[in-house]
Order: sequence, then structure tokens, then C-alpha cells
Amino acid sequence: MRYRLLFPLLLVFACMPGAQSQAREPALPKDPDKFTDFMVDRFTNAMPGAKVSARTSLRMEVVIASGAHTVYLDNIWSLCERDRRQCRKNVDDFVLNMSGTMKEDSVEVKAADVRMVVRTADYVAQARKMAQGRPDRAVLARPVAGDLWMICVGDSPHGIHILQHAELAKLGLTDEQAIALGLKNTAAALPPLESDTHVLKQMGLKFATGDFYESSRMLMHEQWAAMSKAMGGHLVVAVPNNDFLIYGNGGGNGDRMMLSTFAKTVMEKAPKPMSASLFQWTPTGWEVVTP
Repeated sequence: MRYRLLFPLLLVFACMPGAQSQAREPALPKDPDKFTDFMVDRFTNAMPGAKVSARTSLRMEVVIASGAHTVYLDNIWSLCERDRRQCRKNVDDFVLNMSGTMKEDSVEVKAADVRMVVRTADYVAQARKMAQGRPDRAVLARPVAGDLWMICVGDSPHGIHILQHAELAKLGLTDEQAIALGLKNTAAALPPLESDTHVLKQMGLKFATGDFYESSRMLMHEQWAAMSKAMGGHLVVAVPNNDFLIYGNGGGNGDRMMLSTFAKTVMEKAPKPMSASLFQWTPTGWEVVTP
């Protein structure tokens, strides 16, 4: 089974075996600089032979055989700040997945690994900044709606990495071919929507969770047409986290308000928060709507 970080629907930490012993362990650093130093030590232990160093606050550089990798700690730091009880577990998961991903970077990407994922405009801007002045490292991204973009990535057992132009060129793919292939692969990898759907009966809302690529369902535009028609053209979705997609009938302001409230609640607890914006399906694409 592939390892994925899934958003916890219920937090029962206090009842979990071993919770008390974990609480007695030394608290993780709350200062960003000390937290960065702590993470340098963690990656050094997890990756023998790697040269790990702090570049600036919440930035590290890891040098391994495949080259130098910049590791951004902003998300894991923010997650720890929002949920100190789960900080140690989230750090363990982060180190496991990030170190695995860096090791896998030396493996040549295959056509079957190409995916398209939904990310924020800030995420795309950061990826472009890292590739600035290096056309071979340019990323493939397109706007979706509002503050959301889609970006081309490579799938691996430990997560994803942004695909660079040089990697797509090796596969003989143009930009449009890569996007089409990524959408096809992502759709094929996802289970049917119904199998991942849960219902909040008290609010009349539905949400899909259980797969790392849940938010990417938004990119399968035509697959939502029938549902939108059944809702009188008022299908509204939100993607507060990469593994969480909320959808429902937004025909009235009250309905959209419930969708918005739920999206914000999920986003506050999300390991990698994306957007609390609401998007309504139209034949030509998604449109931002207000609560």
C-alpha cells in the first residue's frame, strides 16, 4: 500500500495508547531558528552520508548524490504551531516522506508517474522562483480559478516532486501533452468519488477524503457536469487541503455559508492548507463564488 498523509477526521489523541508517555518527552523547539537546527539533526540522522545544513530560518539544504535540495520547513512549523500535541508525529512523517522523496529524485521519471495536482498561486510562485534563470528547471503550471493553479508533478511512493522542463523533454512531451497525460494518470489513479465520499448529514454536505490526490478531482472538469445539472447548476466545491475535497449544492447563500464554514474549519487543522475559497462549476470552468 502506498504511504499517504491523510487528514484526520477525528482527533482522539488523549485516548490513544502511549499518549501520556509521548507527552513526557521534551517539547519540540518553539523558536523558528532552534526548530530549524532541530530538523537539521533529524535529517542528518535519517540520511546517513548526506550533508545537511541550515540556510536561514526554516530553510535547510540537503546535499546527496543526486544533488543539492532545498527543504522548506514553513508548513511543518506552522502545523506544529497549530497542533502541538501532534507535532512530534507530524515531524516524523515529514522527515520520512521528505527524505524518501529526495532519495527518489535520482530515479528517472516515467510517463506513468506524471500527474497534475491543484496547488495555490503562492506554491507555484515559489516553484518558479526556485527555477529562475534555469530554463531546464522551469515548471509546468496553469491557472484553474481564483487562487488555485494546477502544476505538473511526478508521483513516487513517498510523495510527489515538481517536474522540470528537462524531465518532460526526456519523455518527449510537449506542455499540452504533459498536461493531458497528467490529467489522465491522475484520474485513473483515483478511486470512484462515491467510495471516498462521506456525508455530514446535519449540514447536508459531502466531502471526499482518503487519497493524496482528492483535491485534483477538481481538475476532472467534465466528470462534474452531471452532478452540476442535478443541482440546477449550483454545484460548489472547496479544496482546503490536498487530500480533502468538499462539495455540495450552493444554490442559496445559506448553503454556501455552510460550505465556507466547513472549508475554513478543515483548513485550520490541515497539515498543508490550501484554500477556503468556494468554486462553482460552469460549462467553461470553475468560478469563484462568495458565501
